[in-house]
Amino acid sequence: MSIGFDAFAPTDQDDTDATQESVGDEQDAAHSPAEGEYDAGAEADAGGEDERDREQPKGAAKSRKPARVDKGLIRRSAAKAIELVEADAKDVKLLASLLSSSTDPVSLAVAVMTSTRGDTSALSDVRALADSSQAERAVTVMTMSKAKMRGIWQVLAHVGALPGRPPASDSKAALAVADVDIDETVLARVDAVSVLARKG
Repeated sequence: MSIGFDAFAPTDQDDTDATQESVGDEQDAAHSPAEGEYDAGAEADAGGEDERDREQPKGAAKSRKPARVDKGLIRRSAAKAIELVEADAKDVKLLASLLSSSTDPVSLAVAVMTSTRGDTSALSDVRALADSSQAERAVTVMTMSKAKMRGIWQVLAHVGALPGRPPASDSKAALAVADVDIDETVLARVDAVSVLARKG
């Protein structure tokens, strides 16, 4: 039995399949990155994620240190409130008037601890008038400012040395302050309020 060469000859279908397979391989090679190359976009995305992770770390936010508490100030304020509770009501009322505060011990203690020296300067002004001569006092009251005069009148009126309201005339008010009798009883009240006005 003889075998013809036609049995081994390629058919038209075989040629078509081979051609399609060759074209497919060429297309895959064109779309796939060459050896040694890398996908820059993918790496950029990965890098962006890492950078965002560093900028916004996951988990709890950074804890802040609590503000430092001045325990000494709190202790002095509490002691001042207790001192005001035990003080004479008239002295507390005068101090509250000078500081434009209520007579509530806590509120007044806060007003004392946050006050300036000028807020209670009228107390020392009265003491200075008491220590001066009659002539010196007259010159002092005639040359002082209206605000200072009002403060002195306020103190002397609270302790009963002057009437509640000063005269409308500045000169009459100055003469009244110059002639007022600032005795030891008045000074004792002034000194007591001065102690209450201290911050520590």
